[in-house]
Amino acid sequence: MNELQINNFMAVAEEKSFSRAAERLFASQPNLSRSISKLEDELGVVLFDRSGKKVQLTEAGREYYDFFRRTQMAFRQVSVTARKLHCNRLGNIRMGYMEGWKVSKFADDVLGKLRQHYPNMDIQMEAYNRSELLEQLDRDEIDIVMGIKGILGRRRGLRKKDVAEIVRGILCRRKDWGDRQVLMPGDFRDETFFVMDEDGDMVLGSQIREFCEPYGFIPRIQYVNSFDTMLNYVEMGRGVLVCDEWTRCTESAELLFVPLNSVHTVTLGWKEESQNVALSVLIEEIEKSI
Repeated sequence: MNELQINNFMAVAEEKSFSRAAERLFASQPNLSRSISKLEDELGVVLFDRSGKKVQLTEAGREYYDFFRRTQMAFRQVSVTARKLHCNRLGNIRMGYMEGWKVSKFADDVLGKLRQHYPNMDIQMEAYNRSELLEQLDRDEIDIVMGIKGILGRRRGLRKKDVAEIVRGILCRRKDWGDRQVLMPGDFRDETFFVMDEDGDMVLGSQIREFCEPYGFIPRIQYVNSFDTMLNYVEMGRGVLVCDEWTRCTESAELLFVPLNSVHTVTLGWKEESQNVALSVLIEEIEKSI
């Protein structure tokens, strides 16, 4: 039994549906079902009654749900107390943001103003992939997430705020397109589209196919496990990737960012139960700066 299995169990119990829980966790339903079945085998009990329209906890399932819930809450409280003892200063914030984003200018503006007005405030920023952002937030390793809208899914107990819209586009190697001044999405129909698939659920690949469909083609998808791998392939001329204007290297002389008539919405997400009073100050300053 591991933490992932427990989180999967808790999600199914709260959503009363394997499909809704899979959507919330950004996981495929077959993988989620296998995870629950394996947990039931390890515990030696049936956790869910699957006979009705809604998935219901069995008596044993309710016992485990209550136990895991109490354990999670106790762990969070211990984590908060331990961090306070370790930091011994007011206003520490840990922000997680999307892997591959260039946030230096934005961070300099926001952090500079905050340090000027709140000298005791300490803000740490770490990049994570999509799954890691949610895991870190669940485990209270970060206080707030900044990512594209939809990354938080239907997570309960979270507050969300849209703060900006950024242009979406296709990133390709510049020299592969000669002196062409205007490129359209249909021009990339023969290219390989690289997509991150850190969860094995292929959700992002489906989104890219839906994006390309109005332009009359079905893209050839190749899944990779990291942003750096995607970027390396694009730099080698092996294909393209769909990203946004905040993505690193969009201003590179070797690469070409082709803006499209669509945007990504930048969203902040944090726990409703958070007691960090500095978050409201940070959120307000982010809204002013971007």
